[in-house]
Amino acid sequence: MFFSLTIKSLWAKRDWMLAMSKASSKGDAKMNEQKMLDKFNKVKELINGREAETFKEKYFARFFTGDITLVFGETPYTLSFHKGTMIDTIKGTPLTGINFGLEGTQAKWDEFFEHRNFQLATSPPHNPNHLGFLGSTLAFRQNNNVIAHLMRIIAKVMAN
Repeated sequence: MFFSLTIKSLWAKRDWMLAMSKASSKGDAKMNEQKMLDKFNKVKELINGREAETFKEKYFARFFTGDITLVFGETPYTLSFHKGTMIDTIKGTPLTGINFGLEGTQAKWDEFFEHRNFQLATSPPHNPNHLGFLGSTLAFRQNNNVIAHLMRIIAKVMAN
């Protein structure tokens, strides 16, 4: 009798610990998502502020209207632009579908944030641990200047 009560209490304790672990990891995920959104808001401030003229004129972002989706692990973030002005960042993919973007594991993103070389980060022949393309590869290549400069700004923000 005592033995069966002990086993039942151990199972109950295990179930409670698993539930608490899942709850705390969901809380951590929410906190990480909020940190990412805060960092993307800093990117927005830079793109629309100090970097605006360089971004729009030198990197031809004044011609870019659309969404860029970046997937960190399994969490997508979409940055929306209108004529080179960053309008919004949302967690998730746009209802209209992905125009273009990049995806990778957190380790791949961390590697990019460390070396900050966009061409190396997206080049399969030169980097076996490259970031993957999302959406239209043609649109990605047509807007290479825009996304390359955007990724340099994101790397600066993420590294700090």
